[in-house]
Amino acid sequence: GWGPATISWASLEAWADLTGTLLQPWEARALIRLGNCRAAVLSEERKREDKDRADRGLGQHHRR
Repeated sequence: GWGPATISWASLEAWADLTGTLLQPWEARALIRLGNCRAAVLSEERKREDKDRADRGLGQHHRR
């Protein structure tokens, strides 16, 4: 399946251009890293939820 979205350099540049925000290089790197960390946490949470559903016998096709 699809994983959580991350912030790409291109999308960060587009956001900065659209909002008129001037980012320092360290700020841009920090935002990229934070986006990657967020995606990793969400991915782990999703794996844990999938495992919990499987352990309860509901499988991955169960919808809330």
